[in-house]
Amino acid sequence: MSSSSFPRYLHSQGLDFGMSNQVLSAIAQRTDQDEPCGALLDDPDLAGIGLVPAHLLTLRRAYRRYQASRQTLPAAEQWATRQVAGQQDRRALVGIFSAVLASTLKKGRLRLHPIQAEASPGKPIAHTESCADIPPHRWFAAARKVAAGRLWLEVCPPPAEPAQSLGALSSPAQTEDLSRAIGKAVLDSIRARAEREVVAATAGALYALLSRPAIKGCVAGVALDRQQAFVHLLGGPNDGEHTEIRLTDLPALSAWLKKRRPEQVGVACLAARISSSLLIQSLTVQGLSVELVREAGLMKQARQEQQNIKAAAAATVASRLRDPISGYAGLEADELGLGEYLDQVDPTRLHAALADARAVACWDRTNGKKSRPVARGQDLRPMLREWSDLKPGMELTGSIANLTHFGAFVELGLGSQGLIHLSELADHFVRHPSEVVQVGQRVRVRVLEIDNQQKRLSLSLRKQDRGQGKSSASRRSEAMQNLDQLFKK
Repeated sequence: MSSSSFPRYLHSQGLDFGMSNQVLSAIAQRTDQDEPCGALLDDPDLAGIGLVPAHLLTLRRAYRRYQASRQTLPAAEQWATRQVAGQQDRRALVGIFSAVLASTLKKGRLRLHPIQAEASPGKPIAHTESCADIPPHRWFAAARKVAAGRLWLEVCPPPAEPAQSLGALSSPAQTEDLSRAIGKAVLDSIRARAEREVVAATAGALYALLSRPAIKGCVAGVALDRQQAFVHLLGGPNDGEHTEIRLTDLPALSAWLKKRRPEQVGVACLAARISSSLLIQSLTVQGLSVELVREAGLMKQARQEQQNIKAAAAATVASRLRDPISGYAGLEADELGLGEYLDQVDPTRLHAALADARAVACWDRTNGKKSRPVARGQDLRPMLREWSDLKPGMELTGSIANLTHFGAFVELGLGSQGLIHLSELADHFVRHPSEVVQVGQRVRVRVLEIDNQQKRLSLSLRKQDRGQGKSSASRRSEAMQNLDQLFKK
């Protein structure tokens, strides 16, 4: 496929990074030939013009989107071709369609109607979102409901369109057909934008996870079930040593680890609703540095080992902690727990983006690029033993477990993760959580709201006091409760 028009596509998207058309076309051609990321990053000519990993990852994702867009006739061309056969009229209609589409995407609204079967007292009849600003998570949640027959979507163009835009070419039939075509094109455009952001966020989260520095010394992996702790040491003089200790005997477990003095202890729970807070506190008191390790895909990796599956899970926890690049090898995109609605995005582009992220992380390691320092260790307050100990205003330390378009999830060792809403990540405006935090980063958070029934926890990273009266957090909570009736998975 020719990549000659790829630079124009990048310019229209604001993604050219100031590079010349010749360089952008060369990157496109080499991406089209499946040339590895490392080969492009090692190219002295590309390095000389300032190509860095972040630019390359973005350009390769953009080129794959460009390829997909070239495989179908643009919506404007499809509609215009249906109207007339004359080339001059067709060009005029293409211009009209493009203008109306751009206006609708910028100023139009997307109205979400629940199917009658879902209507009940207290539920909203419809909800509207801006076509320009609907967040990806809401779009995909709505799309899932549409597929299940529980919602239908209506595209509402700005007032006086499309009839006014058609002008002298307008006819009732053309107006109606234009409205239908614009509606479909708007939905396609929103979906493409949502998919682009989801893929970019997931690839970015994987790159951040794999870029964590490896630990050279001994580490301990601890896997918890409801009764026992399975422990495995990796590296150092005690490499391969392992044990099983009942959770009712935390002092024995702490003493076993303290005697061997691992540089870092990683903890993961093998079932939902298991709290690791007491264990973490016990180990921290002994002067050990502890952090929670991602649980996504853990059991799949453990099943590949020829040993007790829970003991293998502890060894996998240690491997993930010691070197994320090798520790998370062999997992598919939806097994990493790094993104939402991955089942609704194009799997080929998603897997290619994740493969690029892994390749660049490996290239960084091979070329001696220093990873960003990561604050390690878990520091839970001593009085926090279980969920009922949580109180609004309490400050806790946890690790970022996942990033979404509406916030960041924090692992606190209580069996349920807390959410830092996008508006609570910083005192300034934040478009995406990755601007403030990264997966695996340790953070100090403040408890805002607690839902004991649903085991939901609202957290904040903001430093400024929101003032007196009804907080925006409370108002947001009420709004989200209403929206949940439409967007509940």
